[in-house]
Amino acid sequence: MKKLIILLILATVFTVSCGGSKKTENNDTDLMPDEDTTDADENQEYEEKEEEEESSVPDKDIPIEEAVCKPNPCKKMEHSNGKCEFDGDRSYICHCEEGYHWEDYKCVSPCDDNPCDNVKNSDGCYTKNRETFACRCKEGYAWDGESCLNPCESHTCPAHSECHAYNATSYGCICDDNFFKENDECVSPCDPNPCKGVANSTGKCIAANSSRYSCECKNNYVFTYKNECVSPCEPNPCTGLENVSGTCYTIDANNYSCGCKKGFYWLGENGGCQPILECSPENNGFCKDSESQLIWSSRAERTDYPGAAQLFRIFERAEAYCNNLKEGGFADWHLPTIDELRTLIVNCPKLEPYGTCRVSDKTGCLASTCYKESQCLCEGDGSEVIFSKFGSEGYGQYWSSSAGGFNGYKQYWLIQTEGSANVFSYDLYEYLNEYFYAPARCVRK
Repeated sequence: MKKLIILLILATVFTVSCGGSKKTENNDTDLMPDEDTTDADENQEYEEKEEEEESSVPDKDIPIEEAVCKPNPCKKMEHSNGKCEFDGDRSYICHCEEGYHWEDYKCVSPCDDNPCDNVKNSDGCYTKNRETFACRCKEGYAWDGESCLNPCESHTCPAHSECHAYNATSYGCICDDNFFKENDECVSPCDPNPCKGVANSTGKCIAANSSRYSCECKNNYVFTYKNECVSPCEPNPCTGLENVSGTCYTIDANNYSCGCKKGFYWLGENGGCQPILECSPENNGFCKDSESQLIWSSRAERTDYPGAAQLFRIFERAEAYCNNLKEGGFADWHLPTIDELRTLIVNCPKLEPYGTCRVSDKTGCLASTCYKESQCLCEGDGSEVIFSKFGSEGYGQYWSSSAGGFNGYKQYWLIQTEGSANVFSYDLYEYLNEYFYAPARCVRK
């Protein structure tokens, strides 16, 4: 019995003892951090700090020549265009705006301090190279490296001339219109004016050089170097002639032509006024095309080689020739339009009036894009096909007065009647550089 009581007491004591120990352990947990937990927190803080340090330096996986420009230090750099470049020494350079260069990690210019502000007659500063500037000078002045100078301010030109500065130190005296330089003076045969009081003159003197001049004459008069304005139409030699309208046109000091009645043309003093013949291969000079009601002049010919076509290098010379032509008793000639030239075409329905060819003044289609070969070109079939009412002339290309534009160039149209019937255009650049020549034939209505 005694043994049983002792065992119960020991069991009770053991139970109490174990429970107290467990409670103590729980209290200790609340007061003291677990050793394993503390080590984990320290590791996390170290890793975060290491990540921050790594983000502040270039990524080891990115090449150094790329890493130095990330992030781009040039984007907000004054006078930089924002482009960053590795300089080969673990650093960078910024590309600068025009007139600036990279120096001491910034874009600088020799004009930064505005060195031209106090330079007289200056309009600002510009950079010549990395270290040198120049001042923009006002009109008439030039930069000599230190100042804006005008040599004309210290030089006097002779009468009837003006001083023009070429640079800061050299100048020239330019003579006035109608004056010419001679022995350091500007002289003119029109000073004093010898044309004042000349009969049938407008009184205007035109100097050819320092000693020769001409007087501008009234309409239908021409000037001779006898200092007079004369006219072969005074008195009127056309009065009373058969089929003459009575109008006289001055050709030069000794020659004239008479205006003829409708249907007639002037054949010279000996021929008088003759009926205008129909245009044909047999009559390809001065003639009338009854179908179009147009009157055509003779083809322009060379004075030194009669029978040879006079060729005009550019459109303006052909136009001037027609505007100044006096033929058959008429003075109202003009260079034909492309539509007027197309009335001369035969055996090519495409190119004849109202054909499929779109190049036309009437429709306003004169750009090179209006031309299509399939719509305009007629080629010979091996036989000698005649494509012009004038027949074969040996040089079947003629200037027209029709012009269009394409890509900024003015283009002039011509017609082809020899070997084939066609239209084509030449722009100013091409025919001035390729020396393109073509004859002209004038027209009147």
